Amino acid sequence: MRMPTSSRSASGLLPASLREHLEVAEEKVKTLLLPTLTAVPAFRRPANDYTFDVKYYGGDRVEMGDVLARAASDIEASDAITLYLHFPLCPYVCRFCHYHVRARSGRAEENPLLLADLHASASIVAESLPAVRSKRVSSIYLGGGTPSLLQAGELAQLLHRTRDLFQCGEVEEITVETTPDSVTREWLEAARDLGVNRVSSGVQVLDDAVLDFMGRKHSTADVRRFLEDCRAVPDLTTNVDLIAGLPLVTEESWLWTLHELVEQSPASITVYRLRLGRSDERQSNLAHLFEKSPGLFPSQERVAVQMLVARSVLLESGYQEGPVGWFWRGAGQPKCYRDRWLLQRPLLGIGESAYSYGDGWQIINAKGRPFKEALQDKRWPASEPTLLSSAEGQLRRLAWRLRATGEVPASWIERWPETQSLDHLEALGLMERRPEARYRLTEMGTLLIDEIIRCVLHLRAWDEGPAASSDRALSVSSPSRGDFVF
Repeated sequence: MRMPTSSRSASGLLPASLREHLEVAEEKVKTLLLPTLTAVPAFRRPANDYTFDVKYYGGDRVEMGDVLARAASDIEASDAITLYLHFPLCPYVCRFCHYHVRARSGRAEENPLLLADLHASASIVAESLPAVRSKRVSSIYLGGGTPSLLQAGELAQLLHRTRDLFQCGEVEEITVETTPDSVTREWLEAARDLGVNRVSSGVQVLDDAVLDFMGRKHSTADVRRFLEDCRAVPDLTTNVDLIAGLPLVTEESWLWTLHELVEQSPASITVYRLRLGRSDERQSNLAHLFEKSPGLFPSQERVAVQMLVARSVLLESGYQEGPVGWFWRGAGQPKCYRDRWLLQRPLLGIGESAYSYGDGWQIINAKGRPFKEALQDKRWPASEPTLLSSAEGQLRRLAWRLRATGEVPASWIERWPETQSLDHLEALGLMERRPEARYRLTEMGTLLIDEIIRCVLHLRAWDEGPAASSDRALSVSSPSRGDFVF
């Protein structure tokens, strides 16, 4: 297979300070991260085994009525709810994508059919949980997929229907996912007039050769135009996503990406780590490439260098971090993740494969034909209704809090089922005690937050559950599960 080369060649133009960030990051990985990966092999995870999900790995499959009863009680007790609407259509399917999406067919009726499904799904949610009709909606996230494929009139129809079903009069944030090449300034202005005040776009990396290899149809020029158009629309906050760990990305390309984005100054920049999907999920095209040519992908250490460089460059440039991996300044703090992870308000997922979850309950929607059949029968299209035990619920709340703030508050520590886990994380240099008896992730801890959440905070991410005995604190179970047993 003929591989493209990076389109970046003007290495002499990079500010020297960026290379200093790179050198510092490499030294930290060598002296701090590598010893941890040696001590805890379960934390060493290649791209095809990387896993952090909204879904919780524990929980018991139960009847839908039991979950709805728990959800109704949770919603009644909450001050607000948050909504997620899934639009599964994309202009193209990227090589790294593992989400439930499909490429646009070009049929004229495609968008109206998907809107009808979203309307039906939303109506069933409102009918199944009457408490939501009187509960304030604090944020709405329209994701996918590429919901910016909706025409302005179609977006208006979707938002109007949502407002008819739910209490959206005091919504603080409405986010729509886009691609840099799928929107115009006129579309952005129309969306803002409809109440959309945040757009999020997948930039991934500013290197045209890599973007082309990944199946992206946008260019670096499209990104610049998109950000210029966003800046021209009053009261519109812009987020761009980057992916660390893509194959073929050179150190120079990554540094240039950070340099140019800081110059463009979007309100927030999110740095994700490449994830190819688990075996029970949709596999990306890159997952198959990884099986054939894993050497094309950067090691966990090189991905860590990219993430450390991104963090240090963005923090130095005036961005704040929170949640972990989300960098923002000004009005850029994402309220949708504040709602879900910090305030932990119930989330209601509408559409195919969407998640709903709250305190001790979770519903994952079906996909494809089962989803359609459920809508026709006027029932919630659930494929996995689950309830969590009390201990699992506590750990999931802690996982969300940790991702939102990087901290374990002192008031939560007494409720931690295995307090020795904090001590072990501290011994590994992944957490540190702070004033007022709280714990906070160290910089290395933020790099491994996904592994910590998976291997430490999920009671049933493995078969037998965590060991209570401290002499097994660093024992490792089957490599196929990659479990770190505390």
